Amino acid sequence: MKPEEKLEKLYEIVEPMEFGIDPNANYQQRFFSKFNSSEKMYPKMLKGQRKALWDRRYSEMENLIETRKRAKSQVHTNFMLSNPELELVKDLHNTPYGKELMSEVARN
Repeated sequence: MKPEEKLEKLYEIVEPMEFGIDPNANYQQRFFSKFNSSEKMYPKMLKGQRKALWDRRYSEMENLIETRKRAKSQVHTNFMLSNPELELVKDLHNTPYGKELMSEVARN
């Protein structure tokens, strides 16, 4: 098993609970449930308020995905910095993912 996979199993990043939202729903279901199937298939055909709503929802989804990605990398970085003696951390330092995390720390 790759070091990245071991780290994924060690730290599972979960979605925060939100009232009325299924935590297991994918992002498409969460953000676009108010749109019918033809609107989902052809979002470029939307006009007016429906287009504005679609654009807003899409932007919210992208922001949430990016926030979750940053949170995940921050948790993994904190783990690596807090446990430099672990074999997993030593293995991670030799992977592209681990090098990317450490380069982020070096930049900040």
